[in-house]
Amino acid sequence: MIFQQLVEKISNPLRKKSLGDHPSNLEQSKQFLKDWKDSIIAGVFADDEDKAIHAKYQQYKNQFPERADKWLDKMAKYYADQFLRSKVEKGSVKIYEHKGIQVFLDNSVTESFDEGSKKLEVLKSSVDNLASYIWDILPNRKPRIVITNSKTNPLFSGTYAEDPIGLYYDRIIYIDQYNINNPKTFIHEYAHYVADLIPQQTKPLLQRAYNQMLDKYWRKYKVKKQRLEPEDPSDSEQSELAKKWRMKISTKLGFPQYGLMNPDEFFAVLIENWKEFPNNSATYQYKSIVKNVLTRL
Repeated sequence: MIFQQLVEKISNPLRKKSLGDHPSNLEQSKQFLKDWKDSIIAGVFADDEDKAIHAKYQQYKNQFPERADKWLDKMAKYYADQFLRSKVEKGSVKIYEHKGIQVFLDNSVTESFDEGSKKLEVLKSSVDNLASYIWDILPNRKPRIVITNSKTNPLFSGTYAEDPIGLYYDRIIYIDQYNINNPKTFIHEYAHYVADLIPQQTKPLLQRAYNQMLDKYWRKYKVKKQRLEPEDPSDSEQSELAKKWRMKISTKLGFPQYGLMNPDEFFAVLIENWKEFPNNSATYQYKSIVKNVLTRL
């Protein structure tokens, strides 16, 4: 895989701008869950569905009081998850589903993915490979994948890569229509999708694994810590300097340079190469720490 061609959520200025000081997914979910439960209990209905849930809750309260709140918590969790799922662009067409992984074509696609076409068969193979690869590493959170045209999709602009092939943005994975033949692209972006679900209290474990990897280099070669991700992606001088340092460290540690950019990239590259990394003390250490993150997903 050509890592420079990947575009990631943490490196996307559009995403950074959109996040601003907004609460995290977990914080939004908790607040939505609390507000929704309070409204159901208080009998304040947004629609007939809420009214029916309130009636069923009252029935449980009367007949099985010990089950009522647990049932309502379960319903609140379901609706909170639905609330946080961003919508696929209107007009997109679903063309494939495998083990809950849904694939759509958006309006910008110019290639043909008709039934029986070579393109569709290649796409299905990559998605099936993704599902097979992750089953013993990551939980299947049933992502939505949108096949798009990276040349015209504005999400692909303003990034490190000159010719990006995929990105994860706002709980949707986007893959360029001409780059559907590399399952690793799908795996890499899926890792970002899953990383976005990591509870905030668990994030420090991922940061720790990333820091330990770099500290090993700084200490061993007695080098002052350097910035590995440019502060301004549009500054070519900053980008080149950061890349130069990543290449140096990659050569010494044997870890792909793109995964040295930040903890999110570290996680995605580690997952993508999980079954290929040689068994040595360094990779064992990284995997051991990341396994602690995965158990919390």
